[in-house]
Amino acid sequence: MALADKVKKLIKSRAFLFRLIATILVFICIPLLAVQIFVVNESTDEFRKTNQDHYLTLLQGSAQTFVSREKLLSDTAWRMSRNEDIQQPLRHSIEENPLMDKEAADAISSYSAEILHVQAAGVFYISKGYVLTNGCKYTLQEYCDKIEPVQLSEQTQQDQTSVEQSLQLENFFRNRESFGYYASSDGKILIAALPISLSVVGRTDAIAFFTLDARSLEESYRANISCQSSIAVLDAQDNYLLKGKDFAANISNEILFSFLESDSNSGSPNSELLLYRYTDPKTSFTFLLAADRDDAQEQLMDFATTVRTATYVMVVVIVISLLATIYITYRPIDRLLRKYAPTEEQHSGSEIERLDSTLFQLDKETETQQELLTDFILGDLLFGNAVKPELIARYFPRERYSSFAVLTAICPTMVSGDAKELEQILEDVTDCDVYVTSVPSRPHTVIACLSKNTIDANELQYHCVHAVYEVVGTDCPVCIGDVVQDIHELRKSYRSAVIVNVDPMKAEPGSNAEELAKRLQPLSQCVYMGEETEALRYLDDIRQFLYANTVGEGHLRYYGFKLLHAYLSSINSTQTQLSGQEVELLLSFTSMDHLFKLLAESIHQVCSQVANMEHTVDAQMQQRLLQYVDDHFMESELCLSAAADYVGTSIYAVSRSFKEITGKGFKDYVSEKRLEYGHILLCTTNKSIAEIAVAAGFENANYFSTIFKAKYGLPPSKYRSERKGKQED
Repeated sequence: MALADKVKKLIKSRAFLFRLIATILVFICIPLLAVQIFVVNESTDEFRKTNQDHYLTLLQGSAQTFVSREKLLSDTAWRMSRNEDIQQPLRHSIEENPLMDKEAADAISSYSAEILHVQAAGVFYISKGYVLTNGCKYTLQEYCDKIEPVQLSEQTQQDQTSVEQSLQLENFFRNRESFGYYASSDGKILIAALPISLSVVGRTDAIAFFTLDARSLEESYRANISCQSSIAVLDAQDNYLLKGKDFAANISNEILFSFLESDSNSGSPNSELLLYRYTDPKTSFTFLLAADRDDAQEQLMDFATTVRTATYVMVVVIVISLLATIYITYRPIDRLLRKYAPTEEQHSGSEIERLDSTLFQLDKETETQQELLTDFILGDLLFGNAVKPELIARYFPRERYSSFAVLTAICPTMVSGDAKELEQILEDVTDCDVYVTSVPSRPHTVIACLSKNTIDANELQYHCVHAVYEVVGTDCPVCIGDVVQDIHELRKSYRSAVIVNVDPMKAEPGSNAEELAKRLQPLSQCVYMGEETEALRYLDDIRQFLYANTVGEGHLRYYGFKLLHAYLSSINSTQTQLSGQEVELLLSFTSMDHLFKLLAESIHQVCSQVANMEHTVDAQMQQRLLQYVDDHFMESELCLSAAADYVGTSIYAVSRSFKEITGKGFKDYVSEKRLEYGHILLCTTNKSIAEIAVAAGFENANYFSTIFKAKYGLPPSKYRSERKGKQED
């Protein structure tokens, strides 16, 4: 029983490892072995197919060589037709020159040596009815007897057969309208013939022909094939042109025709031969290869032996690889469990339960970090801070986002839950990813929208108005900024989305009022945002516009007063005030240059006030934030979102402010406070480690043990034991 208990305890403590091994065996090892067995069989079949493709490729190469010979013979025949000696027998009577046939025959014979496997070249003069070849002159019947010698016992039959062959060959020659082949009945000779013009161009008056050594030609085609084989060539009517020995002795016409009628390119006519075919699409000739099955079988067995050897090696490699896989896979998990190892009181949990708890905690932390980082990047972009390009490329890739817009809503401060609800509503009704944040010193909520498609500003603003109403329960002013295509211009879109009261200047003389109003809007928005440099740039742009587009000093001063009125109207939206004396100073300008100088000084003053106001708001928020964290760090629910809800701002602002006032990240600061309190409880109470972890605000006792050991060098339980031992001594 003791051994059984130890085994159960081992399995429980290493449940994930054993499950991993079992999973690998069931889903990897066994299937792989089965696949290996299957692959051996499939590889054998594949080799058969490869072997077949190999022979078909060789056969196709032979076919191309055979077909290409037609052009070579045609070119030679054309040159023969241009030879004056060969033309003479048709142009002159033999009585005029008895030697002209001899000269023509000699000229014809000279062409036979030019082409491989050609025994003789010849010309059949159609009108003369005789053949010149091999330096001799034959009647058509005499030449037929030479090509097709007949050995019959009865003279009558011999004459009849000779006449039939003569007629057949004469028919082959006389009816030649194009290139063609004639094979002798014994398969030794193959005649290639084509019509030529000797006396008059364009009129067929002779047939040039070449007698080829069929057996030598067939042997040349199978010279590149490794096994014992034979080649055969059939014309378009399935008559033999070349006939190797296997086709003559071992393959009957019935077997051949049955194979030709099938759709397969390979077959087995008997137990000794493998048959392959290829049909040339140009000539419709069929090329056949009969290979010795024994040679192919021997190659197949060699291949199968190679595959089996490779299989055994592969099995060994798989086993080693799987062991390495188990080690590589389980090692980080084991280290993770050791890092977040349970305290002694929690050893009853199985490895799977501990792993599940650890991964849940890490997943939760990762999700929080992801949310924080995204909010940080958008916050930096909204407030014009530099962001690393690699972060932009990772979290906001161009292939995912190509259009951006920022909206501002004047509404009550939203807690994180309300912000999440607003994001979800907008994402459901638009094709945008939505991020809702807020700014401590501004009375509006910022809504950043990112989309792969081009954003329709009017439609997005419409949906946003309704979504805000659904969340806060009241109508709120919503303004949308410029739609931009670069995420780095998010600040520009945000600035153009702020709601500033600017005199529209509807009743104006001249045609410059509308354009001036357009230029006043970004000036007022820059002042509202406290962007002094940009505001001064827009002011200078307005100055140049007025000087260039107004006529007369009176007209110029009129627009100067309108400019001053619009500026003072926008100041009321910045939550800053100008004193009566400052307003009087602006109104007392003596010239337009004087006015622009006064406006520049006022912009500097107002932007400084905006910056001071933001600094004051930030300082107040930081004090409230630090006090809140110090009062609630023992609560496990304390997080960035909870702190942001308390001070009424975004997690971006909370994290950044916390870093400024403490020099530490929010999580590090809270963990340090909890650890200090946990250390006090460990030293002054008898609570268990799990109870101390909960009391200090840790959700996971494992995490408490890990960071405690990292700081004090010992696990909590051992640290307590040694401390008690020292006190007793």
